[in-house]
Amino acid sequence: SGNAVAQDTVVGPPRRLQWVGGPRWARHHDNMSSLNAAVSAGGRVFYVMDEAPRFSILTPPHWKLIARDAFNGSVLWKREISEWHSQLWPLKSGPSQLARRLVIDGERLFVTRSIMGSVECLDAATGKTLRVFKGSEKAEEIARSNSKNR
Repeated sequence: SGNAVAQDTVVGPPRRLQWVGGPRWARHHDNMSSLNAAVSAGGRVFYVMDEAPRFSILTPPHWKLIARDAFNGSVLWKREISEWHSQLWPLKSGPSQLARRLVIDGERLFVTRSIMGSVECLDAATGKTLRVFKGSEKAEEIARSNSKNR
């Protein structure tokens, strides 16, 4: 079974491939997690990550929206997030609404790339902005309807 106390005597070939993408460590274990929103669709993984140096939690955050290939983990594109939430939030999960600011709909990704910014529609393959929804400033949650009217 591969656990620490197993008495395994036979090892078989690998049955899966797992990739690991950096950074390997979050900034601090007592404050908000460096990764606080993630979605996946169409063979891609999208997430919001604080890429600031880890040496001090007091270093200003450097938030980015990142897309990776879900099969091999290679970075497809990155977009800056001008202002997100404070990294000094006292709970690891951060405010619950942060995870609800990132929605994928096939080939379109909906996100707020600023804590007070408008909702943007991005091309999932390239990260290019397709549309900015005026009047959606300060949105705390994005929801996708199954409606055929787009």
